[in-house]
Amino acid sequence: ASNGVTIAPAAPVPTKSSSSAGGYVLQIGAYKSQSDADAAWTAYKAKHSIVGGYSEDVQKADLGDKGTWYRLRIGSFSDKASATALCDKLKADSGNCFLAK
Repeated sequence: ASNGVTIAPAAPVPTKSSSSAGGYVLQIGAYKSQSDADAAWTAYKAKHSIVGGYSEDVQKADLGDKGTWYRLRIGSFSDKASATALCDKLKADSGNCFLAK
């Protein structure tokens, strides 16, 4: 007998779109193609080993006259302080990053 409640199967958690899991991400670059962003992530991980535990998050952004860009981000972070702390470490290691939501 049905009690009128429908239970949907659990949706798989996306591994690439980590920005929805927490409030903050660090953007480390913007590229003209997904493949450029992927290649930049590989190079960034090789240069900055402290990001090894984070996943790549590429966000496609249509910037009108400037064209479509692929924002390379890492994260996500549950709070601003955690994101800022990693960004500070990356900057000290000559890495580029800035806080994003």
